[in-house]
Amino acid sequence: RSSDLVGQLTEYVKILSRLCGVQILCLLNVKNFLSEEEIQQLYDIALYQKLHLLLIEAQETRQLDREGIYIIDKDMCLIHK
Repeated sequence: RSSDLVGQLTEYVKILSRLCGVQILCLLNVKNFLSEEEIQQLYDIALYQKLHLLLIEAQETRQLDREGIYIIDKDMCLIHK
């Protein structure tokens, strides 16, 4: 269930930030498993914890608030949307 996943990710973000001092967390294909609302929740908790999120996705999705989208093509060209 996605609600369980967002809860677990929220706790994980808190632990990494508070106990381990992590400042950047990289997550792969998380948008395949969470709704836009849940992604926003994750962004809110990361912002509160002063932790930056880097989401690496296999496919382009709709851009949400507070997101910057960068595409790296097969020739290693960087495209900023």
